[in-house]
Formats: sequence, C-alpha cells, structure tokens
Amino acid sequence: MNVLFAPENTYYGEEGSYIMFENGQDDIPRPDDPETLWFGAWGQSAAGKYHARLTWNPYFVELLDNIREVTAD
Repeated sequence: MNVLFAPENTYYGEEGSYIMFENGQDDIPRPDDPETLWFGAWGQSAAGKYHARLTWNPYFVELLDNIREVTAD
C-alpha cells in the first residue's frame, strides 16, 4: 500500500497520524514509545525490535519521476 503515499502525507506519511502496527509480531509486546519502532514490509522482524508496517513510499519522488518519464509526449 505504501507505493501510493508520499512521506509528507498527513495520515499515512512518515510523520502521519496513522501507524499500522499489524505486522505479524504477536510474540513480542508493542512498544509504548513510537520512537522505538522500526518500519518495514509485512512480516519483517529482528530480535529485540518491533517492526510496524511502512505506510509511505520512501522512493515516492523517484516513482513520480519514472511515471513522468514513461508518460511524456
């Protein structure tokens, strides 16, 4: 889902109001401090880290550039 959203998106973006915690990590508790979250794809995990889903596209500008290049006259 992150392909569609810029990091500046006010809801899904990097500083957005929505955090998708559902990442298949039922075995460790969700942290209280959002600053301790690691963001990544579904199912990503590492010992001692809680991964939330990445909801924005860190390559959004590059994607737009590619779309413009492909659709240019």
